[in-house]
Parts: sequence; structure tokens; C-alpha cells
Amino acid sequence: MVRLAEALAKMHCSGHVTPNHVHEAHRLLNKSIIRVEQPDIHLDEEDPQYEPSMDVDQDTPNGTNGEEPVNGDQAPKKKLTLSFEEYKSLSNMLVVFMRKEEVEAESKGEESSGMRKSAVVSWYLEQLVSQGHIESEDELLERKTLVEKVIDRLMYHDQVIIPLQTTGLKSTQKSSEQEVEDDPLLVVHPNYVVDA
Repeated sequence: MVRLAEALAKMHCSGHVTPNHVHEAHRLLNKSIIRVEQPDIHLDEEDPQYEPSMDVDQDTPNGTNGEEPVNGDQAPKKKLTLSFEEYKSLSNMLVVFMRKEEVEAESKGEESSGMRKSAVVSWYLEQLVSQGHIESEDELLERKTLVEKVIDRLMYHDQVIIPLQTTGLKSTQKSSEQEVEDDPLLVVHPNYVVDA
């Protein structure tokens, strides 16, 4: 800023830097510096709390807009939001862990077929408990929900984690099929590079 103020003084053929030159230098710097900020990550986008009505022209009683909570008896859920830095930190932690497990499986000569989602969630919660970050059962449940939402976002939005699908003959048991959908095998995309 000092050099810019001096350059402005020289441009105006002045031997001294005046407060006007400093103010102009400050204004130019603020205008020219591009700030790149990442927005917060909203993890509740997949779970809408309200079901919008399909009838647009229909009048509704009592002046409501026709939207009712899906779960009328429950209090509204707290929105899950993370700052971009927290999201990147958590996602990098999960990806590094999964990659480490893949490398360990390969070094033992085993074929790495991924990790179950529940195993990744359990590992993360164990890390928090061992570091003393969780003090109550409610906190544990909140963090479990949070990490599950982050994993879902990494799978379906960012496509960093790939859920493996089993192909072949259909299973006759529907319960085992639903269990696999709820707890899929996960692998890290081979082309993904962890940000340092």
C-alpha cells in the first residue's frame, strides 16, 4: 500500500505523499483484491422438512400456504450446517482413513473391496471419544448424524466416495437387500487427490 501511495504521488507530480494518496491507494487495493470465500455446507438439503402442495391455484383455509410439516408431532429439526473449512477437514479425515485401510489391505495381499459405511462412522466416533470431544450420548448421536450426512454428500454430491453396488443374481431376502442399501461398501474415487 505504501508503494502504491508513493506511485500515486509521483503520478500527480508531487514530491510528498498526502492523505488523499493513501486513501486512494487503500480504495484501489480493496477494490482489486479478490476474496474467494466458500459458502457454508448445508447437509439437510436431501431431507426436506415440508412437503409442498402440488395445487398452485387452490385456496387453502386459514390463510396457510398449503404446506404442512411431514412430522406434525415433532419439533422442527435443527439444520445441519458446517463451514467449508470444517467440511473439508472432516471429509479429508475420512478419505485419508479409507485410503490408509485400502493400502493396508493391499499390503497384506488381500483384495480391497472397500469399507462399510457403518465401519467408517464407527471409526470417526471412536476417534472423537478417544480425544475427549464427546461428553454425552446426545453429542454422540449428533456427531453420528453429522458424519453420516457428510458421507452421503461425499457419495452423491461431491462423488469423492463411490458406493459399490452388488450385481448378479437377486437375493431372495428383501431384508438383506435393504441392509446393504443402508450400509453400502465404500471406496474412495481413484482420481481424487486430498487437499493438503
